Amino acid sequence: MAYYLYKNNELMDIDFDKFNKESAQECVDLLNSLNDENERYKSIF
Repeated sequence: MAYYLYKNNELMDIDFDKFNKESAQECVDLLNSLNDENERYKSIF
């Protein structure tokens, strides 16, 4: 099973069958980046 996320406006897949520490860290980094971006937009509006 694969899940898809956007990173830098590009669709990327995360294959949870091969999910490991490295891909978990990549997912966490992406979610943190999206959260930071969301916070910046909140401060603008």
